[in-house]
Amino acid sequence: MALMGQREYARHRKCALRAVQKAIESGRIKTVAVGAGQKIDSDQADRDWVLNTDQAKQSLLHGAGPQPGADDLFDLAGGEEPEAAEPTEPAAPAAPDPYREARAQREKLSLEREQYEFAQTKGQVLALQDGMRLAFTAFRQLRDAAMNLPARVKDQCAVLTDAHQIEQLLEDALGEVFGAFDVDKVLTESVDDDDEDPDD
Repeated sequence: MALMGQREYARHRKCALRAVQKAIESGRIKTVAVGAGQKIDSDQADRDWVLNTDQAKQSLLHGAGPQPGADDLFDLAGGEEPEAAEPTEPAAPAAPDPYREARAQREKLSLEREQYEFAQTKGQVLALQDGMRLAFTAFRQLRDAAMNLPARVKDQCAVLTDAHQIEQLLEDALGEVFGAFDVDKVLTESVDDDDEDPDD
């Protein structure tokens, strides 16, 4: 049995003095009363240190070091156990990696582009320019049909004297115009126009 002071035991353990003090405060190792002071039984303390230390909370630097039952767990970086390696103190989070973030963003954009191209191949999406052209064609056809309405019903309105009958006539005519407007037909005709060879 080798009795040591706290500083001497810290050198024996190859760790910081504060690590030894915390181990005593938490009850992981015990001291022995010697005269008016307290000493550490190094043999018993070594066994208690290994048995009472939660390996899951150790610093990552200890991962490649000696396993419990070897001489000691020690810090590979410089022979002292850092404060962050204590079981009660979690390790600091890793700093963000700009390269990884940029790469993840590129992967996300690439996936979105592939999904768009696949949907476009299946006819589920439409390019903005094509959509604008189709919308223009559809509304132009609707406008032309509505503008031709007065010429179609003027003679019928001329022979009527009842305002209610004239109103009903106009509503029926407008209903025919909007009822005959077929968006699917406009889209089909536009696709057919695109498939035609301009040289034919």
